[in-house]
Amino acid sequence: MKKILNKAICCLLLSCIVGCSVKEDRAPCPCLISLDMSECVGAGDVIVSVWNDGIVYRQLSSSGEENVLLMCEVPKGEVTVSAVSVTKGERLSGSVLEIPRGALPDSVYACVRTVDAKGESAWGRMKLLKQFASVSMDVREAMPPGESARADVKINVCGMDIRDLTAVSGESLFSVAASEDGLFHFCLPRLPDGKVEVFIGNNAFPLDLGAIMRRSGYDWEAPDLADINIRMGPCDGDIGVEIIPWRGFLLEDVVI
Repeated sequence: MKKILNKAICCLLLSCIVGCSVKEDRAPCPCLISLDMSECVGAGDVIVSVWNDGIVYRQLSSSGEENVLLMCEVPKGEVTVSAVSVTKGERLSGSVLEIPRGALPDSVYACVRTVDAKGESAWGRMKLLKQFASVSMDVREAMPPGESARADVKINVCGMDIRDLTAVSGESLFSVAASEDGLFHFCLPRLPDGKVEVFIGNNAFPLDLGAIMRRSGYDWEAPDLADINIRMGPCDGDIGVEIIPWRGFLLEDVVI
């Protein structure tokens, strides 16, 4: 009986030793990333993308208050996560949010961050930043009589790479019609060179909007781009400029 007991104890110890020495290879297992989307509430639909060598995850997320946590599984490693608000999702091609020829730029909110996803799980917070300037331009007093309420806007950016939020170089030209109040309203993407040319009316009356914004102290490198109102008087040099910092998403802006 004693010999049997000793053998049983030896077998139990041996099985414990073998069980402890053989470990499961967890390397092929994915990493579960939890993304806090609470600071995206108010931006509408958001496309979340994850890259390592290439894109490994993409999901359209509704940034309502009930969807503040997004879970995704990705291959282990250091990954880049981007979030971008979309009004026209078809403009996103791979990593480039395009401004199609002749189309008006979108009002885009976006952010990007690096996440260490080498372990079983990881966490990150996504905070959208305002990547556009809303422009309101009143040139009624400066316009010659009989001119049409139309303007052409020319910039040197044709998109944004959402992996690092850098501008994609390329000429964009789009037309804007005056609203019922006689003002021009349009959005400008982040412009590294700050160049904006506007040609107003049938005779293409030129306006160096980029120079006006620069002289007024507009900051194209601000994390959140400000909005700007411009009024031109009847005399040369009679220009009023108001720069309006962004105050964040307002509750009443949320559409459910």
